[in-house]
Amino acid sequence: MKSKLWQIFDELQKDNYAKDLSPKTIEAYDYSLTRILRELEEQGIAEPSGINDEFISGFKYKLRKSNLQNESVNSFLKSLRRYLNFSYQKGYIRSVPKVELIRLEEKIKPTLTMQEVKLIFENCDLSISSVMSILYLGTGIRSRTMCHIRVEDADLDTQLLTCKVTKNRKILTLPLTNSLCDMLKAYIKKHNKRAGEWLFVNAKGGQFRQKIMYKAINLHYKSLGINRTGVHLLRHTFGKLMVMNNCDAFTLMHWFGHSKTEETKRYVNLFANELAKTAETFNPTANCKFV
Repeated sequence: MKSKLWQIFDELQKDNYAKDLSPKTIEAYDYSLTRILRELEEQGIAEPSGINDEFISGFKYKLRKSNLQNESVNSFLKSLRRYLNFSYQKGYIRSVPKVELIRLEEKIKPTLTMQEVKLIFENCDLSISSVMSILYLGTGIRSRTMCHIRVEDADLDTQLLTCKVTKNRKILTLPLTNSLCDMLKAYIKKHNKRAGEWLFVNAKGGQFRQKIMYKAINLHYKSLGINRTGVHLLRHTFGKLMVMNNCDAFTLMHWFGHSKTEETKRYVNLFANELAKTAETFNPTANCKFV
């Protein structure tokens, strides 16, 4: 029979499913809480009431000594905090011990140089990797979103890209510049794409998975002589260039699909109160020709 600790874990995961959390988030809870509960068992703690300040302090020390990045340590601590709050809400504990996160230093997000951006723009051969790279630089969307774009999601008549799979589960509609539309029209024609199909496919013609997409982008970097890796470089570069072109926080928040302005403020130094800026004004692809 499962101990109380694991019974609560099962209840919490059912609650996560009921709240429609993303599979990735639920998987993260599974990983971190499994390690936490095993640590509790090793110390002979079988009830959530045994999770006290001493355990939390010792567990935090053990995580930091294991050479984990501070961000990863905080992920464990956030999971523990969620577990404790859930236990309290369900009446399994009378009070919630404080779980203090490690204070993180704000790091400058890595971006491509203007020369590297120019290389990507100037070497558009309408291949899948080159078009994806430019679309990343022109929209700032996430890789999971890119994997789920179908041909009809790019409405080139109205110059709108509809992103149906996003981190916050909300549909995101983004304007496309004239240059991006011209590129996508040429790409769709060259690859004989049809409505209902994935806009970008892997070497076998199937839907991209994120890891395979990362590999394709990294190979594209290498082919251009760019000694970098990572798809998020393109998203960060998009944000940096939008800010350099005086894009305000509200506009950028919409582009990034953020639900809170605090997330976007990392990219923006000057906070404005208007959203009515056009893609042709701010977007780094606005004055480029790809075909």
